[in-house]
Amino acid sequence: MRDLTPRAVAKSLADMPMINHVALVAGSQDIFLEGTCRDQAQLVQLLDEIRMLPGVSRVQVLLLLELFKDYSWNGLNSSVGQAVADG
Repeated sequence: MRDLTPRAVAKSLADMPMINHVALVAGSQDIFLEGTCRDQAQLVQLLDEIRMLPGVSRVQVLLLLELFKDYSWNGLNSSVGQAVADG
């Protein structure tokens, strides 16, 4: 039997080259991801690949129109009692 948990799906998403960030989240969605596509055709390709993954039942797309601040988040690497999962 396949593992269809959000954690297993997130690990599969993290292996996709066009995806930059993947996180498990609390709320109406289980997973948040950020991807970079060069054009609309590549976005359609990425969405097709995501939708074909076992465990994915719905995809909600938000297009970034204008970026006001970029970030590089190192997670909780230096926090006591916390760690970023390596995989």
